[in-house]
Amino acid sequence: MATCSFSVTFKGDIAKVLDSVKKETKKDGVEFNGDENKGTFHVKKPDIKGSYTVSKQKINFNIADHPWYASCSAIEDKVNDFFK
Repeated sequence: MATCSFSVTFKGDIAKVLDSVKKETKKDGVEFNGDENKGTFHVKKPDIKGSYTVSKQKINFNIADHPWYASCSAIEDKVNDFFK
């Protein structure tokens, strides 16, 4: 499946933002590995894998692997929900 990339703008301290997102998504089976600069993540259902980098007040996501039925726009919408 083709990769997709997008950015999410956040407010506040990145360490606190990532900690909050990690706690919120853990109950949904999402594994985050990384820090305030970069890292990887894995969603178990559906199987989605990717990485992120942080630049100023933006987190840049690169989705490396996802099932055909999980469109890039649907993934982006879901990720955006966690940063509202």
